[in-house]
Amino acid sequence: MDSINKKNQKLENFFGELPCQSETKIFHPPPNTETQNESGFHQESSFANTKNIVPSIHYRNSRSYLPHTSLELPRPLNSNNAIIDEIQDPNYETKYSSGSATDTSLCQQFLVQAGQSMGEYGCPIHRLETNLDRAAKCLGLDASFAAVPGFILIFWDDPSKTFGSETKVVKLLQNFDMMKLELVDSLVDDVVREKISVSEGISQLSTIKKLAPIYPWYVKMFSYALASMAVAPLAFSGGWKEAFLSFFLGAIVYFLELLGSKFTEFRNIVEFTSALFVSFVAASLSDYVCYGSVVLSSLVVILP
Repeated sequence: MDSINKKNQKLENFFGELPCQSETKIFHPPPNTETQNESGFHQESSFANTKNIVPSIHYRNSRSYLPHTSLELPRPLNSNNAIIDEIQDPNYETKYSSGSATDTSLCQQFLVQAGQSMGEYGCPIHRLETNLDRAAKCLGLDASFAAVPGFILIFWDDPSKTFGSETKVVKLLQNFDMMKLELVDSLVDDVVREKISVSEGISQLSTIKKLAPIYPWYVKMFSYALASMAVAPLAFSGGWKEAFLSFFLGAIVYFLELLGSKFTEFRNIVEFTSALFVSFVAASLSDYVCYGSVVLSSLVVILP
């Protein structure tokens, strides 16, 4: 026993006594470097400021799209838009359906015109159906929507048989106008939230439709040509010859689309005429350029 006690004493002398729990040191974090205001709260850092995170929102809210119109259009895509609400609020579809929209025929007219506007201004097909379904539920309408390239099928079902069941076909003209699409999306959101009435929403849809485009026709033509030129080497393995030829053919494709928007008789055959002209030119120059690369890159803008 004496030898064991001596060994234990030597170990204690070598390692020292273990610290007890009362001597545990408390870690103190370094002082915060953020500044404080008079109320004692930390001020928001410049990096986390919403103006730096989403600068386009403040720019769009401050920009006026209609300086010469009497009707006040909805603000373009703000921080309270429908897409953000759908993510943050799972009860978005039923939260704003208060049932105050009693004029069923007026609500149906608004949905038809809003769906036609969003479809013609470039809204994706799947998103178009989702927006119309949500708006119909919030307005208290029993409706189903099926959107395909070229038209929308709308099925109205009235359980009270006041208006009866009805199927409506809404024709769409393929076009792209991001400014008008943004305004229509904000307008539908304002009507659903009951910030404006349905009748006022219909009148504002007419005002949006009459707006002049932001960019002139020659800027759009250059955009078509530049897109065709860029996609030729990137997506279809074309060279410089295919890229330059696609540039001119892309401009001609836009010119044909411009004619289709001016003349109703030519509108339904714009895609056919564009494809026929581009394929004819590419085939005639097939000894010098790649036929497939030129045709696909020249028509890439009007492809569905």
